[in-house]
Amino acid sequence: MHSTYTYTCTNRLVTKENYQYTPWHGSRFVTDYFENRKNYLKNLEVSEYSQEHIRQIELVSKEYNLSGTYKSSITVKLLSLLNSTAINSGDKDNLDSEFAEKLLQKFEVTKRIYSDYDNNFKPISKNYTEIINYILFSIILLLKQQKSLTYRYLNSALKLNDLIISVSDQHLKPEVKQLMNISLRLELSIIKSLTKARYLND
Repeated sequence: MHSTYTYTCTNRLVTKENYQYTPWHGSRFVTDYFENRKNYLKNLEVSEYSQEHIRQIELVSKEYNLSGTYKSSITVKLLSLLNSTAINSGDKDNLDSEFAEKLLQKFEVTKRIYSDYDNNFKPISKNYTEIINYILFSIILLLKQQKSLTYRYLNSALKLNDLIISVSDQHLKPEVKQLMNISLRLELSIIKSLTKARYLND
């Protein structure tokens, strides 16, 4: 049977997805979404972890020396923002929130994250293929979603993870696989909580 979850079937760095024009397929769509994520996690071949999400992020960052390995300005900023978000998980309304909001707005328009921006948030690099940037930003948004009363962060994180899955292959670096594992499991935990709450309220 053909899956109704088609967002990851085409490379979204090449062909952008216009989500607003996608037809709704009912409850089967939700089932296909979970199957999509489950299959991708299985193919990542990364073990499930028992640590809570923020602790797992810290472990991956230290194990793979992410701050010392990735040098592009946007990656450095995202890593700094993620560390700030993780450390201040109970109080994430800090100065870096403005950066996250601007990047969120840019991504929603362009469906790209460039490796460098100027002070006016215009891209000054043509490189938008660094997958780690999309994953880091997805994790940041999902952590912010946990403290949000709206679903805007989750909405963008779903698009980011769709894009990542659509371009990923078996050659992902180990640290990228670990981060994607965290991002998807965090996404799934939020979605499962929402669907459970919806079921209980119906």
